[in-house]
Amino acid sequence: MPPLLAGGCRRAMGRRRRPRSLPFGVASRVACRRTVRYPLARRSLAMKMSLLDLSWFLLESEAIPVHGGFLYVFSPPAGAKPNFADRIFTAMSKRPVGAPFNLRPKFAINAMPQWEKVEVALSNHVFRERLPSPGTQRQLFAAAAKAVNPPLPLSAPLWRFHWFDGLEGGRFAFLITVHHSQWDGIGMFRLMGETLPDSPKSRTIRAPWEGVSTWQRRDVPKEAGPGALRKTTNLLTEAVRAVVDVSKAFISHGTGLVAGSARRPMPFGAPEVRA
Repeated sequence: MPPLLAGGCRRAMGRRRRPRSLPFGVASRVACRRTVRYPLARRSLAMKMSLLDLSWFLLESEAIPVHGGFLYVFSPPAGAKPNFADRIFTAMSKRPVGAPFNLRPKFAINAMPQWEKVEVALSNHVFRERLPSPGTQRQLFAAAAKAVNPPLPLSAPLWRFHWFDGLEGGRFAFLITVHHSQWDGIGMFRLMGETLPDSPKSRTIRAPWEGVSTWQRRDVPKEAGPGALRKTTNLLTEAVRAVVDVSKAFISHGTGLVAGSARRPMPFGAPEVRA
């Protein structure tokens, strides 16, 4: 499937380096054989990663993927021109990238895990595909299942965007694939609430990768004093509980996984998505 812009997976500059092992048992993965280098933002900024976010990386493996996709299907308004969808896609492709779509996980032996801000090339994340005729819903679901299946590489911001043309009735769709360390269902609904206009007469076009205004403040208490301390304590308690639950899951299922004999049902252990 061709990328939105020229390029796709680009050859890394300089000599190929051997992947470094990461702490906390996090495996380094790439989406293709060629490494894509993401330059740091001019003002290199990093955000601390919460224990709750980190727990998803501890849980993730080839057998337990923790990324997911959200599929949205649209119908053009009455009287729309044939290039209606193309104009929207072109306008979206010119929009800037905001948090957390410009953040990648950073793991180091001598530091706590962080979210690192990088410069993002849309050609590495945004793809466009035209479905073969007649463009049925079953064809769309099959294409979406194939697009969402590959894991998100930890060396890059954790997202992909696929645009689908050629649906029956002039419809079009897009699929956004994200990582559970950054998004859950409620967060994604909030994102789309800020992305999609409230009125069909609106001329404002935003892209999902512009981010949501509240993401960077999601774990920051707004009030000061005892209320802030209480909220921070509650967040820490929830994070510790999440890590404990993940540890219990590893203890419960780890023996079978290591032995390779466990075909037992596991959380997030479903096989490849089928339409």
